[in-house]
Amino acid sequence: LRLRSRASRPDAGQSGDVELSSGSSGVSSGNIDISSGMSQAGAGGGITLAVGRGSSGNGGMVTISTGSTTDPAGNGGELDLIAGNGQVQGGDLKLVSGDGKADRGGDIAIMVGDGGGRGIGGSVNVSAGASKGSGGDVKVSAGNGDNAAGGFIDISAGTGSQLEGGYINIASGTSSGSTSGFV
Repeated sequence: LRLRSRASRPDAGQSGDVELSSGSSGVSSGNIDISSGMSQAGAGGGITLAVGRGSSGNGGMVTISTGSTTDPAGNGGELDLIAGNGQVQGGDLKLVSGDGKADRGGDIAIMVGDGGGRGIGGSVNVSAGASKGSGGDVKVSAGNGDNAAGGFIDISAGTGSQLEGGYINIASGTSSGSTSGFV
């Protein structure tokens, strides 16, 4: 199945849009399912989501957002990015920002939501996988600077206006058959 808009001449403006949307409803709106086919003897089909380059302006943008709700007891939509399991090695999940030829490279910002009232703000959990062999590593490193200073690593806990401020806990792993890890 090929669904595409018509191209335009270089001097005629932008090319046509493609809109894929489900219908609205007073109860539950429709879903949109996009999936590639399975394979019995080879690799499964892929899905590529790509936007166009810009020769005189910015490149195109991809926005993936889940739905909000006004229900007092409802939660916002969940966004899951999950790599596949493998019989040998699991699939990789990579977040890579773009290089900048004349200026700085792109940033990657991971931010969680605030908590309203006396609730709790969202957490950021970064953990490596366990294994019957060696556990996975978590590596945090700043970039080198050729003509200026190298990058910083800043780890700070939150302040508390009514109770104590947050704390930073760095601990090495224990071992039942050898020495514990170093910090």
